[in-house]
Amino acid sequence: MAVAKVYTGTIVGLKPIPITVEVNIESRGFPAFNIVGLASKEVEESKLRIRSAIFNSNLDFPTKDKITVNLAPANIPKGGSLYDLPIAIGILKATGQIGESILDKSLFMGELSLDASIKGVNGVAVIGDLTDSKKFKYVYIPKDNQKELSLVSKKIIKRNVSSLAQVVYHLKGVNIIYPSENQAVSLGTKYDILLEDIQEQTQAKRAITIAAAGGHNVALSGPPGTGKSMLAKAMQSILPNLTLNEAKEVMRIKSIIGEVDENYLNRPFRSPHHTISRVGMVGGGTKIKPGEITLAHRGVLFMDEMNEFPRSVIESLRQPLEDRKINISRAQGNFTFPASFSLVVANNPCPCGYLNSNIRECTCKIGDIKRYQKRISGPMWDRIDIFVTMKEFNVKDIRLKQKEKDYGKYTKKIKALVEKARKIQKERYKKYGNKTNAEQPNKIILEKANITKLAKSTLDFSTDKFGISPRGYFRVIKVARTIADLDESKKVKEKHVLEALTFRNNQGNNIEF
Repeated sequence: MAVAKVYTGTIVGLKPIPITVEVNIESRGFPAFNIVGLASKEVEESKLRIRSAIFNSNLDFPTKDKITVNLAPANIPKGGSLYDLPIAIGILKATGQIGESILDKSLFMGELSLDASIKGVNGVAVIGDLTDSKKFKYVYIPKDNQKELSLVSKKIIKRNVSSLAQVVYHLKGVNIIYPSENQAVSLGTKYDILLEDIQEQTQAKRAITIAAAGGHNVALSGPPGTGKSMLAKAMQSILPNLTLNEAKEVMRIKSIIGEVDENYLNRPFRSPHHTISRVGMVGGGTKIKPGEITLAHRGVLFMDEMNEFPRSVIESLRQPLEDRKINISRAQGNFTFPASFSLVVANNPCPCGYLNSNIRECTCKIGDIKRYQKRISGPMWDRIDIFVTMKEFNVKDIRLKQKEKDYGKYTKKIKALVEKARKIQKERYKKYGNKTNAEQPNKIILEKANITKLAKSTLDFSTDKFGISPRGYFRVIKVARTIADLDESKKVKEKHVLEALTFRNNQGNNIEF
């Protein structure tokens, strides 16, 4: 009997790799069921699920024969439960229960339950990219994963399946599964916190607006309860909606880790706990997976109480903040994950949080304060564009009620300004890719910033006076260019540079005792 072939895929880093499931059944020798081709423990366990699913679909499983399944190419590790469905289809094809049909142009993914129902799997959005090639025309995916292919080309025929029997009857032509339509895509609409939820803090809101408009990094410093965490979360609500290409990038990353929820097309907001490991932050591990910096791609990475994070984790951010990507080298190979995000840092000025407070007295010793601040290095601070000290305010000034009709209007207004500024940047850098001011190389910024002579002389004077580093110099120009974009000004004027310098000179590690 000829070897039956069924097609699926796997993921190496963020790259989809086509996998051919080859099934050979022999009547000679002792009965056996073997899976070869660097299959993980998860794939090995699929044998029990597949056997039970075929029986419970009232189909025949070759219990007296020797079954050999090869996952080719054999030099690539395979993990996960998505191979259940293609292996089962391969066995049914090898035993003559399914004809040739259209299997050579189809991709299959899905985990089988013992009752033959098909469960969702991780990585569908990434593997679905294989359908962009002319080889594959049809893709069969679990119903639980139908959102993940909402952004795939309409030329691909997508079929959502719920059981093994349903797939078999379709392939036999008995009960056709009609192609599923792409779901309506809403690129970012639901947010937990808006700018209206933060009271006072006018300067901090201005800083967040600039950061959102230009993709900049922000450090928020101040005593506990001043709204640092809420302001960071509210930044997501004023970021521009994802473009279609950005949405595809975000969807692929979320799909790998199985985090496709109802807000799956919102810009990411990641807030890892300070106990996170270095691998958890940058990615890697035994099974190479993206870390928090990649999961925050095209969105916000928020590090609350940054001084509490391990120094190795903090320092691991230095290269991604410059290159907008992370390179991971392991025995399995070299992997590159995207990491273009806005870093928002919140930190207290001292361990107790009340250094220079007008409300409570600081109880920390000078030595403890110095050690606390030194947990974040100078080079790390130098990669922050905007520094803001959050102001304390009296509890009596808190407004307990909001007018419902006005709620959300301010956020929408600020978001419109941010989107307009992003459009200006897109037009300015159309020859250099769809990047923000913060993402552009220094050479391009100097060429395109269009700084007036007065603004340039002010910047040069301030650089010498305040000891701003070369990296900080260019970051001030980028922030000033963003402020000018918010003003819809073609030139960077002195007032734009002065405001950018104001945010630079608030640098959080220069705290007086």
